[in-house]
Amino acid sequence: MTRKKSLTIEFLAQILLRKKLLSREQFGDIIKKGAAQQAKLQKYAKTSYSQKLRQAPYSVSATDVILSFNVEIPGTGGKILTEDAITLAIAEDIGEETKNLKLPTKNHTVYYGEGCLECRRTGYRGRHI
Repeated sequence: MTRKKSLTIEFLAQILLRKKLLSREQFGDIIKKGAAQQAKLQKYAKTSYSQKLRQAPYSVSATDVILSFNVEIPGTGGKILTEDAITLAIAEDIGEETKNLKLPTKNHTVYYGEGCLECRRTGYRGRHI
């Protein structure tokens, strides 16, 4: 019988450390600053809540918190940790076959926004689709 575990910041950081996607120093920083970072991100998520659009408030996940640190993967020459890399690490940790995840398999050029704190460094504040 397996035991359920919540995907907390600490638990996710431990998975990433085991998979060598975080260094010990990065792990320590995330554990030390994670709760404060989550509170900050949650505050920004609440300010973007819209009564007019009837959107539910966004709940900040452990993945969001770790991604907000813009962590470089150790030994990769500056590659930044991505949501896909975190998803693969979690899947491998729980024994899920990664071929069922439907993640991009080819190398793609990724452009990162350089926004402000209000747009959570995405560069998309005020843009309309």
